[in-house]
Amino acid sequence: MFVEINGQNVFYQRNTYEEKPIILLHGWECNGLTMRCIFNFFTAQNRSVFAIDLCGFGRSEKPKKPFTIYDYADIIEQFIKRVCPTKPDIIAHSFGGRIAIILASKNLINRLIITGGAGLKPRFSAIKFARKIGHKITKKLGGKTAKFGSTDYQKTSGVMRVTFCNIVSEHLDGLLGEISTPTLLIWGREDKQTPLYMAKKMNKKLKNSRLIVLNNSGHFAFIDEPTLFLGASKRFLIKE
Repeated sequence: MFVEINGQNVFYQRNTYEEKPIILLHGWECNGLTMRCIFNFFTAQNRSVFAIDLCGFGRSEKPKKPFTIYDYADIIEQFIKRVCPTKPDIIAHSFGGRIAIILASKNLINRLIITGGAGLKPRFSAIKFARKIGHKITKKLGGKTAKFGSTDYQKTSGVMRVTFCNIVSEHLDGLLGEISTPTLLIWGREDKQTPLYMAKKMNKKLKNSRLIVLNNSGHFAFIDEPTLFLGASKRFLIKE
């Protein structure tokens, strides 16, 4: 179903339960269906589950103008106020983790699970720095720059490319100290997109967090090791 929020048509799926809501926030270039195993699992636990297609993905409308991560967070905040009878639990993956960090810093979440979460300033990389300089020089000389940038960057264009640049340039490290929401971090040891050092940094900075590392998982831990992921999530979310 669709709901209009801040002038944007946002698509979401939900089950029929009305209490103890869980909101699923997917990663970049994904949609609500990506987290279907989580949706189905908690539906079987009689939890109310919402899987949202973030703007520009799945069936949701592309942003009418370039978004920042705070624009995305505001849409989810309005969604919560409109459809959730109580503070929701949130399970956020990758890009969705950025949104969840902002919402948690505003005390809008009951319990939070982040897996492969983005949003922290990455370590310095000489290779990436050299590529960035090469990109700037090539652009200044009028050459083509498509070969520069991440795969996600190259897949985007127009308003979504500007949105992507806005988002990856916004680092949310400073918000972690403001968060008291009980948080479970579930990370794949082989995660290349958001390496394990980011999870350890989150765990250190968040006041009320715990880190679980899945040894045989990459960036999509809930797909790579669903039994372990879902078991840990259930134990965490049933705590009062």
